[in-house]
Amino acid sequence: MKKKLFLSLYLCIALCIFAKAQMLPAMINDLDGITNIRSGRGVNFDVVGKINTDEFFYCDSSCNGWWSVYVLKTDKEQRLKQLEGYVHSSRVQLLKDLPDSAQKTLILTILTTFKKLNERQTALFRKYDHVSNKWKSPIDSLAYKTLYPKSWNYSDMKYDYMLNILPSYFCRTQDTVVLQLFLATLWANSGSASEAPSYAIGECFKCHPDLVVAQISKYKSKEKRNFFYDHIAFGLGDVFYVDESGKSKDKDYYRLKKKLDGGRRYKPLQNKKK
Repeated sequence: MKKKLFLSLYLCIALCIFAKAQMLPAMINDLDGITNIRSGRGVNFDVVGKINTDEFFYCDSSCNGWWSVYVLKTDKEQRLKQLEGYVHSSRVQLLKDLPDSAQKTLILTILTTFKKLNERQTALFRKYDHVSNKWKSPIDSLAYKTLYPKSWNYSDMKYDYMLNILPSYFCRTQDTVVLQLFLATLWANSGSASEAPSYAIGECFKCHPDLVVAQISKYKSKEKRNFFYDHIAFGLGDVFYVDESGKSKDKDYYRLKKKLDGGRRYKPLQNKKK
């Protein structure tokens, strides 16, 4: 009996070490609003950090009991650092397992905040004189230097986590309110080089292409419409394997590409003068 128990324990540890990690976005599930990160799998290991109720993290849920976690933190200078350790699975709430109502609230809150941060950052940057390479006011310079890392960190610590659950939420609910806010946030963050938003909108387009096209068609600006379709086209290249010549072995890719091209040809109706 002891031999079988030891063998089972050994196999579990081996799988935890060698199995492919299933890194999933999560938050804590603790009434105290804070959870300890341990240096090993057990309460006898040292506490190496803490996770607060408003923080997200990635966890490896491939093992029972204690899950390995990766948490981003900021120091006093707003520099990011990563904490690694273990948290018991009973203290972890996977974002994908939240009820749809809770997912919607989380998605809308993060999109609204991130959109405002980017809009304010853009407004401040317009006050920079590119001819003289100087700010028009020292106050604007200070405000931008303070806001820039805040916006960048919010992307890494909130926005990117949310993008993991947005496509599946939209595919289930067809929530156009969330989709429209996502599109507006994409535009506000148009200077970003991150590929994650493209993958997310590509997944949304894959499950409900006609609905996505209908929402994008509400924009009268051709520049904005093409901006969104460019993101989708890039995202589809990840959803389906597309080679360097733009070809794929998946027939669904060409079906969706046809719908994408049809959306690009859309022209808003002009109001006739009476």
